[in-house]
Amino acid sequence: MDYVAQMAQKTCQEILEFDKSIRFVGISKNNGKFLAGAFNTDVEYLVDKEEYKMSLHYAHMRWDMRKKLSYKIGNPLYAFAEYEKIKQIGLPLNDNDLLLISLNPDADHEKIIKFVREKMGK
Repeated sequence: MDYVAQMAQKTCQEILEFDKSIRFVGISKNNGKFLAGAFNTDVEYLVDKEEYKMSLHYAHMRWDMRKKLSYKIGNPLYAFAEYEKIKQIGLPLNDNDLLLISLNPDADHEKIIKFVREKMGK
């Protein structure tokens, strides 16, 4: 594992440890490829690891679409989706990489978003 991937893995693990309601933290590169991820082993998985990677890829595609109007409305700060069984947050790490966080439905997503944005210096 190269240095960038090691640092990405460390970041995922630190975010995962912030709150027990976090199910998964992953980072994808600008091409939608999986870079790093950390799984909460205390929760039941709803999808397998390959499906998490696929979810990360699709989140990156949606993020790229959100950026299309940024020249008019500003850059997206984060994206949030609530499903019946999980919540999902997408945040940009930089111009190329995206952080995806999967949460339990009862999670305080605003607290987690604030923590991650502060950790990233935003």
